[in-house]
Amino acid sequence: MGEEVYFFKLDKQKAREELTKKITAPGDFSYHNYLREEYGGNHNSMVYDEICYRIHQDIELLSEDELFSLFFWFEDNNYRKNKDLGWKEQAQIVYDEMLACGMDFFYEIPSKTPVRNFHSVMVDFGFIADQDFGYKAEARQYMDFLDYLLCYTGELKLLLNKHYYKDYEEYSEEIRVIMNYIKENAKHDYHKHALAEFEQEEAYHLETLSLTPKLSQFRKERMNESYTLPEELVETYHRESELLNKAHVWDIGLMLKEKLEGYEGSVFKLHSY
Repeated sequence: MGEEVYFFKLDKQKAREELTKKITAPGDFSYHNYLREEYGGNHNSMVYDEICYRIHQDIELLSEDELFSLFFWFEDNNYRKNKDLGWKEQAQIVYDEMLACGMDFFYEIPSKTPVRNFHSVMVDFGFIADQDFGYKAEARQYMDFLDYLLCYTGELKLLLNKHYYKDYEEYSEEIRVIMNYIKENAKHDYHKHALAEFEQEEAYHLETLSLTPKLSQFRKERMNESYTLPEELVETYHRESELLNKAHVWDIGLMLKEKLEGYEGSVFKLHSY
């Protein structure tokens, strides 16, 4: 498994009623058997009776490892029973069954590069706002963070549009959305912090973009060939990749903000390495 992040909203009442039924049902692929096989029985921190008790009391009392064990069990259990289905159909079954049991798996960051860039921006905001975004955080904290993230990565996208993609004639729909978002939020403290962070890095990014034409020309000349970058272009390649990948975190922030709009509960983040 690669590095991934999974986001959940938890429904206490549904979990108390439906998840309890699900994990206490007997069978070859029961949750109890899964814990014994995967975690070594009752001598591990994964103790079946304690997990059942916490779900009955309040599913939000589960530790990150315990919630992970439930998530992986749903996946393993359903994939075993539905081997003949495609992976999209299998994933939909897992999602539907967890949702019915009070585990709303509402978003996923599926690979290492976007995960690390997302967390990089999150760490920066955490220092500024003195907020901890670990396993559990409140939706209002996430909304503040996402506003910061969208302003910061939006500024990066505008910079790229002007100096890298050079879309002078007509802005794309995405660029118009970014410009409107930044304008609408310009007076908020999180935007001021995001802008300060961007301005601190801007000279470095502009230098990076001034180096990329040589890299682009090298790629163009070898468009239909396999190649190894010459040593003098390796650093430019890494700097270009870092900038492009961090700017693309805008898309993650926009989707998360949409998923959390109007939600007032806790958000649970499972980080798989």
